[in-house]
Amino acid sequence: MKILLLTVALLSLPLQAEVYRWVDEQGVVHYSDTPIEGAVIIELNENTHNKMVLPTLQGSAQEQTDAVNYEVLITEPEQQATIRDNNGDFKVVASVSPQPPKGTRYQLLLDGQDWGSAQAQPLFQLTGIDRGEHTLSIKVYNPAGKLLTTTPERIIYLHQAFTRPTFRPQPRS
Repeated sequence: MKILLLTVALLSLPLQAEVYRWVDEQGVVHYSDTPIEGAVIIELNENTHNKMVLPTLQGSAQEQTDAVNYEVLITEPEQQATIRDNNGDFKVVASVSPQPPKGTRYQLLLDGQDWGSAQAQPLFQLTGIDRGEHTLSIKVYNPAGKLLTTTPERIIYLHQAFTRPTFRPQPRS
């Protein structure tokens, strides 16, 4: 990136080379930047110089990525869904718009606490969760670890069937 900026900056400087004009034996007119015997120096008008104005950069590419308003929504499970699973297993899926940059990390919050570690995809498989009401939320971090956005909290209910063991009297010995 630095090499590209340096190259553009050097090319944007007006060139101070002299231009020579001469006519050969066949009557063909030639122009060159090297002097030839019988060549005449051509005075260039100001409007023949190439000038380039570079736009000023407003922040780094990372800051520009951060300026995008990302929208992340939990698509599964639905708000106030009742999940019936005796093992306490279910998945959480989110969608992000617009597409975030590579290296974006997603952190699931279960009842306001980080669940597991941040991962590269907005898909989480939860196991062994206790029954009851739970809140879900997802935080989205850029590759540098800066928080981009957070989903609204989603409430779900985990139902686990409970069966009482049948009481069998033990024979007395």
